[in-house]
Amino acid sequence: MADRKARTLRRMWLGGTTLALFVIVVGGPFANAGISDTVFSIQATNDSGTATYFADFNEGTWNPDTQTFTWSLPSSIDLLDEETYVATLESASITVEMLPTPQIQMSFGVVSGTSDTGFLIDSAAVDFNTIPADLAAGYFLAGCTVYDSGADDGMWLYEPGLEGFGAFQSYYNLDSVPAPLFSHLLAVVGSSGGGMANGSQSYPGSGYAPINADVDDMYIHADFILTDYDSAETNTTYILVPEPTGLVLLTLGGVLVGWRRRRA
Repeated sequence: MADRKARTLRRMWLGGTTLALFVIVVGGPFANAGISDTVFSIQATNDSGTATYFADFNEGTWNPDTQTFTWSLPSSIDLLDEETYVATLESASITVEMLPTPQIQMSFGVVSGTSDTGFLIDSAAVDFNTIPADLAAGYFLAGCTVYDSGADDGMWLYEPGLEGFGAFQSYYNLDSVPAPLFSHLLAVVGSSGGGMANGSQSYPGSGYAPINADVDDMYIHADFILTDYDSAETNTTYILVPEPTGLVLLTLGGVLVGWRRRRA
């Protein structure tokens, strides 16, 4: 699993071009920030083969007034291995908010193929000037609804790795291999009956959890198996902040002056 995550991080960063924001902050943590060229990626694998889809930064919208990047899938697409159907990406969206603190929201809907289907899904990677260890804190939320195909044979979404390891994961400091895990949520969502099943979990339960390390980037990863023909809708939110004193200083001292693209 560590090797797979390392390959994912290298894929997102090697040769990538990033969006850079510049903020004048005396001693503040967000003097530089960036968004990876790949803002959403999915890989689906089952007995029919393996299929992938990538969304590029240029397919989204950057709003300089709100300092927000948004992207959404224009329409549902079938994921194919050459001409063989593997799965369906019904919907997907990414929102990155750069100020006053970095935040990623990722939502997607998928349909499994003719056999149990494994999905690997990544958000944009977002970097920013270092939040010092004595100020860094974070929050991660994941929600998921799984739907039965109508066969009333049950539906399950579960993480295929270590028992109890969450299907939805948040990471930081991506230059480290493997990148440090902030939190993992929702190991299993489903039901042995038909219909639908819901799951929602956050870390921490309220407020923000200290990280105790210098932090300079972040991203969301999903890794799960979905039973054949069934579908899932998910939403995740990942926020990194300086603890309250640092955030007040940042808000008082920060003045946005512009943005440009730079090479990673």
